[in-house]
Amino acid sequence: MKALSSCFAGILLSQLLACNVQNTTADTGGVGAAGSGGCASGLSVMLSDYASSQVALSTLSGETISQSFISTGSAKTDGLAFALSGDVALPSTRSESGRVVLIDRFGTNVLTWLDPETAKVLGQLAVGTGFESNPSDYIELASGLAFVSRFGSNRTPGKQPFDDGGDLLLVDTEQQRITGSVPIEATEDLPPRPTGMTRVRDTILVALARISLDFSSTGESELLGVSALTHAAEFRMRYAGLKNCGRPALSPNGERLVVACTGQLDVSGAVESVDESALLLLDARTLPPREIRRFSAQELAGEPLQGGATFANDSLVLFKTQTAVDGRANNRWLALDLETSAVTTLLEASPDAQGRGRGVLYGAISCSPGCSDVCLLADADRSVLQRVRFDAGNQPELLEPISVDSTSGLPPRDIAER
Repeated sequence: MKALSSCFAGILLSQLLACNVQNTTADTGGVGAAGSGGCASGLSVMLSDYASSQVALSTLSGETISQSFISTGSAKTDGLAFALSGDVALPSTRSESGRVVLIDRFGTNVLTWLDPETAKVLGQLAVGTGFESNPSDYIELASGLAFVSRFGSNRTPGKQPFDDGGDLLLVDTEQQRITGSVPIEATEDLPPRPTGMTRVRDTILVALARISLDFSSTGESELLGVSALTHAAEFRMRYAGLKNCGRPALSPNGERLVVACTGQLDVSGAVESVDESALLLLDARTLPPREIRRFSAQELAGEPLQGGATFANDSLVLFKTQTAVDGRANNRWLALDLETSAVTTLLEASPDAQGRGRGVLYGAISCSPGCSDVCLLADADRSVLQRVRFDAGNQPELLEPISVDSTSGLPPRDIAER
């Protein structure tokens, strides 16, 4: 195995580096607060060492209000048909229903819906359909329909319904059942490998990583547009020269998208060519989106970028570097001012005892422009939520970090609005 998608390389590297931790804490239940004025009610925070998982609930500025909403240790008491694994992720987009949704990935392939006020499990759905589908992202519509991107492709399909993989599943969120799928064609003998999704008006934008089944080769990444109304593909565009491109993130004013591309990875998390890594700025006012500007990874950071760029405001983008295990560099959290092209290093992870890089330690970034002036970073290096605020001139002020749960020993990996 020579290469991995950027979405899953961090998981493998963290598994290699994880140490034994204490059992997760007792459940602390749900919360009753609701959002107002179109704002999210708060955040879900995923803590994990990739052997155990725990979900905490926090405010938009990062204060913990329920440190163990649910965890792998609560499986027997909450009536879960499928116990949570150590590889659980959060949807990149807040659910229309207001429920907390968990995506249990490789080895489990299950969606779980929970009531945020009671922490009650409302339902679960297996989305493996007879193979390792590796669900990657989830977008829920107000109609009670959800799209689920499945990274895995089935080598021997045809044994049960919806078992091709490499597709978008259509899920009835009320009945918790699969109702259909949107197939995605393989090109140049590379499966599509759909990952993160973003909704722009009535179109679902899907990142296609295009990685071979044995992970030995990676093609140029693509962006697929699927109608949220008809469920039909509307367009498919390629990012010329770039590989392992992440989910497109929409600016607060809805006019631009930002995409971070990593490049082809090896098993250590090293990128084969920095020229395949860049930050793309796209015009979202027309679809397919038009490329406005391409910032090469070399000019921004002097090294490859990690997927998962986010807008802090309409003129400021937050992103991270991609770091190999035992590499020469450390994971960094950076800010790019789109007006001046100035890049600021916000944080840098600590090296190992030999002064070498420890791989991907920085996880999801969360900003809620218009609802909170604080942006958060899941920092597995220090096991905290790092926090930053920007003034009117986009100058950063690092705030006191927050330990989500100091008793479990599990570091934060993922953050999502709820």
